[in-house]
Amino acid sequence: MEKHSMRESVPEEEMLREEREKRERAMEELKAEFQREIAWRDTAIEHLTRLAYTDDLTGLYNRRKFNEEFSRRNKDREGTAAEKEGAQDIFLLLDLDNFKIVNDAFDEGHVGGDRVLKEAARHLFEKIKDIFRKDDLVARYGGEEFAVLLKDADVEQIEKRLRLGLTVMLDKEHVPITFSGGYTVVEPGEDLSEVFARADRALFVAKEDEELPDGRIKRGRNRILPYSPEIENEIMEKREELAEE
Repeated sequence: MEKHSMRESVPEEEMLREEREKRERAMEELKAEFQREIAWRDTAIEHLTRLAYTDDLTGLYNRRKFNEEFSRRNKDREGTAAEKEGAQDIFLLLDLDNFKIVNDAFDEGHVGGDRVLKEAARHLFEKIKDIFRKDDLVARYGGEEFAVLLKDADVEQIEKRLRLGLTVMLDKEHVPITFSGGYTVVEPGEDLSEVFARADRALFVAKEDEELPDGRIKRGRNRILPYSPEIENEIMEKREELAEE
């Protein structure tokens, strides 16, 4: 009787082993499916984040990303070694010259304007990318404006590089494209609206023609100017001239 019982227990053990292996395989499949779901979710989140922070047309950061990164970075600088050592952040606001003319004067219209913006973004990034540090930012801030945040940058060197031949083919013509810009030093903890306003004033003056002491006219555009208190006087004079016209 005992031998008979032992013979009957063998199939039962095999059944238990097979059932255990079946459960283990099912668990492995569930685990693999769970990992695939996590990978898909992470990819989707990364894609959505990229869409939220990237300008569709140029591929640069957009205004939202720039604003967030500016606030984070400038807040982090308060009281840090970088501030104590005198490291300076430079905010540079760039604007394409005569962009409205490009949109209005060529048959390609806004399609051509979009191509100009794409080429301008590529040109901007390519010309100054080797000056970048890890936290430096370049964004299309809106329309034909680009915002750049750089640490201890040589803005004169940037201006020289940006002046190097950007042309875009429109209506089978090589059309030269230039930048004007204004820049200012960013004080630790300073709000972006204050910084933007100073750079924007410098940009305004960079765009305007200037009368030299000898009466000659120095044409504006295609230049980058630093903000200074004297710029406020120039803006007031320009506004008075416009009011008189």
